[in-house]
Amino acid sequence: RKEKKKNWMAAKPAASLQAAEICAGHRDSVLGLAVNHTGSLVLTGSHDCSAGIVDRSQPSKPRFFRRNLHLDYINDVSLSKDATRAVTVSLDKTVKVLTMPRGLKLQSLEHESTPLSCALSSNAVVVVVGCADGTVVAWRVRSVTKSLQRRLWQLPLHQGPVFAVTLSHSACWGASASVDGTVCLWLTGSGQELKRLRGHTAAVNYCALSPATERCLVTASADTTLRVWDTLEGQTQLTLRGHKGHVWGCAVAPDGKWVLSSSLDCTVRIWSIASGETLLFSSKEKKNGEGRAPRSAEQKRQGMDGNLVFFFVCGGGGVTIFFSF
Repeated sequence: RKEKKKNWMAAKPAASLQAAEICAGHRDSVLGLAVNHTGSLVLTGSHDCSAGIVDRSQPSKPRFFRRNLHLDYINDVSLSKDATRAVTVSLDKTVKVLTMPRGLKLQSLEHESTPLSCALSSNAVVVVVGCADGTVVAWRVRSVTKSLQRRLWQLPLHQGPVFAVTLSHSACWGASASVDGTVCLWLTGSGQELKRLRGHTAAVNYCALSPATERCLVTASADTTLRVWDTLEGQTQLTLRGHKGHVWGCAVAPDGKWVLSSSLDCTVRIWSIASGETLLFSSKEKKNGEGRAPRSAEQKRQGMDGNLVFFFVCGGGGVTIFFSF
């Protein structure tokens, strides 16, 4: 009698994750990571004050933008859906809007407080920035015909630094995650608070919406857990436990069934949203007792029945792409 075919992901051991370094070349830690919707272009931001862009068809030829970009660390980057616009935020208190792939500066947005995180709407019209003083700022940076610069709103939505911001697929609302342990949902046009998500017992380092539905939001926290939220009800649907250190980044698979996470414990894990179980995990080798902790994660394609799956994780001086078959 033939055995029932098992779920291909659940059957794979941790060793089935194969890692390859791409976009190596930054001179310092990479904290910002963005990938276009096809996974063909990777944008990075580094503490060496530069941004990098790599075409995965030519991974050995990354381009780096340094001149006239930023005077201090780049904390985060964001990329429009068609990869024609990018945003970088820096400790020099500026936000830069760039054309891609040439990296030409279109606009420079000045901030009173240090910007830590950013999100660019898919049509590259709105930029949302999370700041060190707990404020969130929204800018309109583009109209149908030309570039423009207008601050829509600036509100103190948190009691501590805002480590992550994200926009819904329609860009009608967004979410911000903070060291105060909460996630705030707000309207993009006005900044009006819609809901406050509470449950984490430490800083919330990252938040990511499911590409499959705007009702599913995943958060990564310094309390070593991830939480899956129903954004309509404002309630936790699932808590993912297993990491032994701060969880820095997370991403949701296009079908909304898996979550990728990266942690200070130097591991990358893939979780089932249905069961909460760890399906796969992989870790970097430690050198001199210390590991290279991945800081951010993106997942842009997923397959079933043997198709290629790949995940992008940044840390150290470059970006690692994890392959699974």
